[in-house]
Order: sequence, then structure tokens, then C-alpha cells
Amino acid sequence: MADDPVLKAIAGMRTELTSTRTAIAEFGSELTTTHAAIAEFGSERTSTRTAIAAMRTELTSTRTAIAELGSELTSTHAAIAEIASELTSTHAAVAELGSELISTRTAIMGRIDRLQNAMEAVREDVAVNFGRADHVASISAGVRAEVQAIATQVSAMERQILRLRTEMDDLRRGNS
Repeated sequence: MADDPVLKAIAGMRTELTSTRTAIAEFGSELTTTHAAIAEFGSERTSTRTAIAAMRTELTSTRTAIAELGSELTSTHAAIAEIASELTSTHAAVAELGSELISTRTAIMGRIDRLQNAMEAVREDVAVNFGRADHVASISAGVRAEVQAIATQVSAMERQILRLRTEMDDLRRGNS
């Protein structure tokens, strides 16, 4: 049974399915991390906006502070643009992973269908073989009963022949 190719194929499929499940779990973990980073980005963005509002207030106070804050504001905008770019890349990667997940699921379902068909064929073969075995067993039982009946008849005939021989011998002795 260990050498059965269908069972080996099923074991291989189980291994692949386990690997796929692990990959999906890892993807879910990465997605959770990405969501946390996005939430953190949202809170950082709010903090940055608050800081920009405070800087604008200071800008109106002094021109020197305006020049300094302008420089900080420019770098903050660059960081926001970079984060937005990274967020766009992350969204694209998530969409690609979703697409790959769908194709992987489709492939797995196809493999499962093929395995189910193969298992159904094995079940049908087993049912046919059991039917044949039952048929042979019933024929064997019939032959056994027939042989017993013939043996009983032969035994009765042998007794008749012995009785007839004895009678013949008695008749011969009586005539001689």
C-alpha cells in the first residue's frame, strides 16, 4: 500500500497544501503588519499636520523662523511623498498577492478535483473486485455442495454394489 502511486500523489498534494497554507498564513501576518504600518502612518501624518500648523504660527512671528520652518516643511513633504509612494507600492504588491492567491486556490481546487476523481475510480475498482470475489465465493459454495451431493450418491451406490456382490456370491455358492 505504501508503494501505491495514488497514495504517494495524495501525500505530495498534502505537503503542497500544507506549504500553501503556511504561505497564506505568512501573507496574512505580513498584511497585518502592513495594516499596522498604515495606521501608524495615519497617526504620524496627523502629528505632522499639527506640527505644520504650529510652524505656520511661528512663521508669522519671525522671518528667521519662517526660513527654518520652510526647510523643515520641505523635508516633511518629501517624506510624506516617499511614504505615499511606498504605500502605493504596497497596495500594488497586495493586489498582486491577491491575484496569485486566487490562481493558487484555483490550481489547488483543480488538483483536489483530480484526486477526488482518482479516488472515485479506485473505489469503483474495489467495488468491482469485491463483486467478483463474492461471485466466485458463491460459485465455490455451489460447487462444494454439488460435490457433497455426488459423494453421497457415490457412497450409496457403492453400498448397493457391495450388497449386490454379496447376494451374487451367495447365489453362486447356493447354485454350486
